[in-house]
Amino acid sequence: STSGCCIALTCYQLSFAFRCGGRTWNSRCTHTHVDYFQLARKTMKTFSQRMGRMQAFIIVACLLPCALAYDSHASGKLKNDVHYGNPKGGCLPDERNVTIEGVGGDLCSPVCHPNASVPCPLDLPAGVTANPKCELQYKDGSKGCVLVCSPSSTNETSLRAGDKQCGKDATCQPIQNVGVCTYGGPAPSDLPKGCSLTSISLTPSGERDGKKGYGANTVGLVCEGNVSPEPGCENINLLCCANQLNDTFSRILQYREKHPFEYFSMTCSGNFGGANAEWVSQFGGWIQKMKGLTGLHLDLSFNEIASDAIVGAIEPALTANPGLRNLSLILEASNITDLGAARLGGVLKDNFQQGTSLLMDLSRNDPGDVSNMHNPVTAEGVGKVAAGIGTLKSLKNLSLNVAYDTNVTAEGMSYIANGISPLKDRLEHLALNMGFMAIDPSFPANQNPNRYFACLAKTIASFSKLETFVIDTDCGVNDPSTVQVLGIHLSCLPISRVKFPGMDSQGDCHCGIAMDTKRECLTPNNMYSGSLGHGCFTCMANANNTACEE
Repeated sequence: STSGCCIALTCYQLSFAFRCGGRTWNSRCTHTHVDYFQLARKTMKTFSQRMGRMQAFIIVACLLPCALAYDSHASGKLKNDVHYGNPKGGCLPDERNVTIEGVGGDLCSPVCHPNASVPCPLDLPAGVTANPKCELQYKDGSKGCVLVCSPSSTNETSLRAGDKQCGKDATCQPIQNVGVCTYGGPAPSDLPKGCSLTSISLTPSGERDGKKGYGANTVGLVCEGNVSPEPGCENINLLCCANQLNDTFSRILQYREKHPFEYFSMTCSGNFGGANAEWVSQFGGWIQKMKGLTGLHLDLSFNEIASDAIVGAIEPALTANPGLRNLSLILEASNITDLGAARLGGVLKDNFQQGTSLLMDLSRNDPGDVSNMHNPVTAEGVGKVAAGIGTLKSLKNLSLNVAYDTNVTAEGMSYIANGISPLKDRLEHLALNMGFMAIDPSFPANQNPNRYFACLAKTIASFSKLETFVIDTDCGVNDPSTVQVLGIHLSCLPISRVKFPGMDSQGDCHCGIAMDTKRECLTPNNMYSGSLGHGCFTCMANANNTACEE
């Protein structure tokens, strides 16, 4: 302390407290009325006398960025005097002007110091109440601070509430399930209730889960509603009723003209039987106007009145978007018969050749889940869908769900295997859910389900590019011989490369097999180790050569 002045600095945060003449300024280079050049010169002179030239030099080095900030203020180049300001006013020396991929607008992002007691600066623009968080990662790997305005949701309601926390010049924009304040982002939308612009990430199989998968922070429109028979649908449902569709899609299309997006998710699941054929025609007429999409998710489950006609709501969407890459079709309990399944397979073959990821859910199309269902989908119908999928020359990721389709039976496994076998030189991720398909080990000798398991496992083992394989045969595997059949073929996959989610010792895959990570091999799980032992399965590629013959 000399001449009645004292300086205390935390160099790595570029912050200091300067006390002189009874007045204290706590600053992060933000006080434009302080001449930091003069302060640095005075510090060098006085502190070098008391502390030594090296210590004084360190302090001055901390002050130099503030001096540069002062110079910018003095010249009129920098208008911001706090952190997180509008980049148009210039970012402070310890900030970066950041534009986040897939997020509208830009922001001044202070460098984060994760190990500090206060990782992010706490000085905010006037009227801002959002919380500074160390949530950003720069391209060089270091961390950055942003203002989080919606900590746990990116639906439209949460984002618009977050706008108030961002102040008058910024808006709350979606990224990875949180909202952050940016400047110059798209204005609040006039979307119909039930729709929201949100950050989309998909797993390799096409499912949304908040992790990396479908691009980097892809922005998409997600709409969720229900449909029920008329009259009176609008009294219990939103968004998807026949007399609401015109308004719903008109507003969506108007919004898209101003704020383009390439991913669209629409859920119109049925109540009390759901939609009819007339609704399907109306929906199809509107969905075909959504052109230029690269990702599409349609959930049309529980529309049992429409039955096979529901495929007519899907075909226009695919024909209008020849560049579609990522497709999810959810037709759970929608009264799909073999005729509808065959049509669906043909639609995929004719209109999804550019697709790389497909999620297909045909589960619960059986009399137990659909009332008055006289012609439930069988192995032949599922086989038609699989055959259509097998023609897709660009497909890398596939998730197929036929669980609870009790009329498919174990025979459906061989139909699926034969259908998708042409994908063996290109499929990288495969998930199959075939639980509760009425797989019965008491079949006649010529209908023994082990033959179908062998066909499926032998086919999967031939997939040379496979990186992930998920299988669920809940209540399908209940005999050691079936586990043995699966094990000797699946073990032919390159275990060191392929991941098997769910194949733990507890048998989450319901297939009787576990992954031994230490030995890098497949073994019987705890339920079958008593009868089959704990040893690794040995690949027997030449076994069951006739299993897939119809």
